Amino acid sequence: MDESTETSLRKMEKPPVIRESLPSPVPFLHPASGTLLLVIDNALFGVNAVSLGTGTLLTSAIAFGTTFTGVFLAQKFLQREPFGTSLTKAFLSGVLAGIPSSIAGTIAGGSALISHFTKKKD
Repeated sequence: MDESTETSLRKMEKPPVIRESLPSPVPFLHPASGTLLLVIDNALFGVNAVSLGTGTLLTSAIAFGTTFTGVFLAQKFLQREPFGTSLTKAFLSGVLAGIPSSIAGTIAGGSALISHFTKKKD
């Protein structure tokens, strides 16, 4: 190698790393939505377990309707999401709350709360 090539290789060290602050990701569900999902799911299906499942269809419909409405309003007005996104999240949350077991809603609602409270503060 000649001197000019050697000199240019020395100059070509690693480029400086520019670290830009990326915006923190928005959680899938607003904490109010997660709390509502968790509370409705456990309250209604805890009562359903005591009644030995006699009102399962009615309890599932009430859980779906209540959770759907609450999550839609929270996502639309608190999280300020578009109508379609809020509607989709409300529908999915309502379906999870309407499953006649408190497991799905507990996992989804708990995950929403955990993701909110464990995110890094900027």
